[in-house]
Amino acid sequence: YGELVIGFLPFSSFLVNDGIFMIPFSSGSERSSNLNSSREVMYSPKAAARAIGVSESSLKRWCDAGKISVIKTAGGHRRLKQANIISFLREKNKYELQDPLSIGLPDLSEFSVSDPAEAARQYHRSLVAEEDDRCHRLLTYLYVNGWQMEEIVDQVVSEAFKQIGNQWQQGSLEIYQERRASEICLESLGRIKTMLNPPEATAFSAIGGTVEHDHYTLCTKSLEVSLISHGWQAKSLGSNLPFSTLLQAALTKRPNLMWVSVSYLKDEDSFIRGINAMAERIPRSTTLVVGGFAIKPWFWPRIKNAMHCENIVQLFGVVKQIEKTVTPSNFPSSIPPQF
Repeated sequence: YGELVIGFLPFSSFLVNDGIFMIPFSSGSERSSNLNSSREVMYSPKAAARAIGVSESSLKRWCDAGKISVIKTAGGHRRLKQANIISFLREKNKYELQDPLSIGLPDLSEFSVSDPAEAARQYHRSLVAEEDDRCHRLLTYLYVNGWQMEEIVDQVVSEAFKQIGNQWQQGSLEIYQERRASEICLESLGRIKTMLNPPEATAFSAIGGTVEHDHYTLCTKSLEVSLISHGWQAKSLGSNLPFSTLLQAALTKRPNLMWVSVSYLKDEDSFIRGINAMAERIPRSTTLVVGGFAIKPWFWPRIKNAMHCENIVQLFGVVKQIEKTVTPSNFPSSIPPQF
């Protein structure tokens, strides 16, 4: 399939500029568990209304009706997280982002893309031209406008990198240009990750990485961000990982899902022996999924106790099945894990 500091002030809100606030909470606050740090940028209803293009009174009514998640300060003032404003826009298709700068997003006015093929063409052109900022803004535009992360990865990012791979094979692109494109894309994914709400403590969990000698990090990072966008606690363990350490991670963390991304294999027989040995020992409660363009069709009769996904959209079919039938591994249970 196919990386402002304010101390604890004696008041609950601090005006930075028009409509933008820092909300510091002590570690004992009931709200702090849902924040990425002890302080987070918050936006006033006025700023959020300006971003969406509605009146402030309408925005406040939506907050009070629970249509947009809101945090209230000790003084009773409504404050909104960027992630919650974006979630509202993604869910309510009748509203579009009118003023992204009001909620800390870049200018997205140059984009008007609804076709995945056109999005992939634009992304490919910007990657090759090393237009870092335009790449970041294009993926942000797609996400804010309701595209699922797995669609962005499979239909835009993956297609763009297929073209880059073809150009390299034809000799029209240098290796450094492919590596640079990967770095740009990793930064784009990191920026989208900052727009996501952190998962709940009881959310489904997933971990994964690439096998030894495979240094390709883009696939595993794409999976991490895609799963987090659906409320999962997902962590990419990185690249070039021996099977022994992947197994230890599964035994220690006991996730609901573990992915193994395979973009390069040094030795096919060694890989098959390693994945089968690991699959026999991971917890029964962990679903093991293997995929990547280095996996060949003739491998599958030899791989036991692991599922195969050709892309991230297929993997999310497995995700939905887990969500329907399995208890999150982070949720307290009286049933001991089975091996």
